[in-house]
Formats: sequence, C-alpha cells, structure tokens
Amino acid sequence: MNIIVRALLYLSQTYHDYLRRTQMDLYRSKKVPLPEPELYVIYTGERRNRPGVLSLSEEFFGGRDCALEVKVRVIYEGQGTDIISQYVTFTKVYDEQRRLYGETRKAVAETVRICKDRNILKEYLDSREREVVTIMMCLFDEETIMEIHIKNRVKDEVEKVMAETVEKVTAETVEKVTAEVEKKAKKEAEQAARQATKQAAKEAAKQVAKEAKEAAIKMLKTGKLSAEEIAGCLKGLSVEDVRRLEKEMPKNA
Repeated sequence: MNIIVRALLYLSQTYHDYLRRTQMDLYRSKKVPLPEPELYVIYTGERRNRPGVLSLSEEFFGGRDCALEVKVRVIYEGQGTDIISQYVTFTKVYDEQRRLYGETRKAVAETVRICKDRNILKEYLDSREREVVTIMMCLFDEETIMEIHIKNRVKDEVEKVMAETVEKVTAETVEKVTAEVEKKAKKEAEQAARQATKQAAKEAAKQVAKEAKEAAIKMLKTGKLSAEEIAGCLKGLSVEDVRRLEKEMPKNA
C-alpha cells in the first residue's frame, strides 16, 4: 500500500515542476490555477479481491477524517497492445532489471533501452525519456536510499553496542579508561613543555646573537681591536663573522 504515498510524492513533484515551469507566484493573494489531479496505479499481478480504489486515510489512518486524503485508482489489465498492456510489459521489464541491478539508475536506463528495442511505449519513451527516468528515480535515488540505509544500520549497531556496553561496564573498566586518558594527557603535556623549552632557547639564542653583533660593530668602530680579539671577547661570533660585519660597515663609519 506504500504506492499511495509514492503517488502522493509523484503528484507533489509534478505540481512543483508545473508551478516552476509556468512561473506561478504562490506568494500572491490571487489563487493560482491548478490542473485537476488523477492518480492511477497499474497492478500487474492477479486481482483476486483487491480494491478498485486505494485510499490514504483508509490504509494508513483507519478511515479517520484527516487533513490529507489521496485516492488512487487501480487498473489491473489492458486489452491487446493498448497503452495499458504496453505499460504492464514495461513494469515487468523494470522488475527484471531491478532484480539484476537493484534500485539504481542503471536498472532504469536498461528498462528504457530494452522497451524501446521491443517497440514497447517507444514513441513515448523517445519523446519523454528524460522525464521518465527522473520520475522513476525521484523515489529510488540510489545515493539517498544508500544513505538512509547506512544511517539506519549505524543507528541500530550503535544502540546495540551501547546496550551491551552498559551491561558490561564495571569499576575496573572505568579505572582502566581513566588511567589511559591520564597517561595520554601527561604525554601531551610533556611534549608541549619540551616544545615550549625549545622555542624559548631558540629565541634566547637569537637575542644573544643580536646583542653580540651590535657589540662587535661598536668595537669595530673604535678601531682599537682586531677581528680576532673581538671574536675572542664575544660568545657566538667567529673571526669570519666579525670580518664580514667589518666589510658591511660603511667606510666612513
């Protein structure tokens, strides 16, 4: 009976496309014209005691008067090679392809290809193939179905694991987890401290080198000490460093 819900969603999508195509403004006070809907479903199995009309309120809400009602007329068979018979054949081909490829776009594409090759609804499929594929996929989009399926499976597994975990958790387990967390936190703190120490040492070395360079320049300006003597007085500067500074100084300095 879920076909009633699918028919409702087909109708909603059809109205949505119609309003967009005709550029109807739903936010104006003037009532927009809507085509009167007719919903049909073709049943390809044996009729037996199945009803001629399916009702949303009857099937899902116990026949109670509710805000939404959908009625779908059921067609059970056609005559000869009329459009209904061709559609019944189309649905049987689709069922075969679904068994091969599942609810996927490939199953839909193969159904269209096979039916066109067999001259089943060929004229309609030639002119409306894109629309047919869109309608058939609008409720069976493989990514959406897979996403919903995965989410439900994950939810079920999480609930199952949580239920089992609650039963098995003991004081020993909690203590073990706490110890592991503390060990990890201690290790991270030690790493952060080492990193901070390295950074501080690096900054201090830069400052010492800067001060030594400034002192060497002042000594060179006096002209009283050689590069060797200056290098011997200042930690962190070689004779080559002092001579390079001397070359970089202005001649009139």
